[in-house]
Formats: sequence, C-alpha cells, structure tokens
Amino acid sequence: MIVSIANAFPFLTGACRYLIERRIWPVLCTVIAMSALAVISNPSTVICAEPEDILASRIRAYWEAKSNNNFQSAYEMESPRFRKELSLEKYKELNQTPLLRISRVGIQNIVIEGDRGRADVVFHLDIHQGSSGFSIVTPKRTDEWERIDGVWYKKYFPPDLSFPLSR
Repeated sequence: MIVSIANAFPFLTGACRYLIERRIWPVLCTVIAMSALAVISNPSTVICAEPEDILASRIRAYWEAKSNNNFQSAYEMESPRFRKELSLEKYKELNQTPLLRISRVGIQNIVIEGDRGRADVVFHLDIHQGSSGFSIVTPKRTDEWERIDGVWYKKYFPPDLSFPLSR
C-alpha cells in the first residue's frame, strides 16, 4: 500500500519516495508531532506578556483610539460605571477636538497593585490653527486604571469625588 502511494505521486522527490518505500514516513511524522506537542505543552516555552506590558498596551490603545477619533473603541475602554452615566453620543461630543491631535503617547512607571494600575503618561500633541500648526509635549500626568473581570478599564472618578473638599 505505501509503495503504491509513492508510485501514484511521481512528483514526490527522491527523499520522500525513499521514506515512503522504507515505511519510515509514518515514524518520522509521529516523531515530529510528538516533538511539537512537547514544545507546546512545556510552560517555559509559552510566551506570556507581563501584566505591566498588558496594561501599557491597553493605555496606548485607548489614547490611539481617542487620537484617531475612534470614540467607540475608546468609550468601550472606559469604566463600566462611567458608561452607565454618559452615553456614547455625549462622549463623542465632549471629546471631539478638531484643532488638537495626539501624535504620540509616552508611557512610563507602570505600577500594578492588585486590580488597580497607574502609569505616567506624556502626550505629544499636534495643534493646528488655520494654515499653521505646531507640536508640544505635555507635562507628565498619571493615568489610573482598574481591572474588572480580567480586563483593564480607564478608572472613573465620579464628579463628586474628583475634587474632594476638606471640611
């Protein structure tokens, strides 16, 4: 049967025909499959991102979405509590800035404590006024995030908690 397979496919190279005729082919396939399985099942070979890298990626995606006026994506990264209080339409209205565009975001000093995370963020802004424009770099600010059911969301500060007054 194996020899007839080799004869049925004359385009097989000499090496393949030799392996099929000597019945080595099934053994070789089994060895390759077992080796691949060993590599995949070994936890040290699986590449996992560090929690800080995951949060940095989420922060970058959030600000890129806002920069590109992809308010649907940015809105979905806002805290669920925030989304309950502000509709997507109102969010779009508040975030559209035709004269200002974030050209780059620098993320530094990521700290994760349980389900809370924060990072220092520096924005590179392009400002367009009429036919001229210029770029600036903003002072560093701290972005705060919270992890809910394994997903990072931009932390929401209700209006009454944003600027607490001391009594």
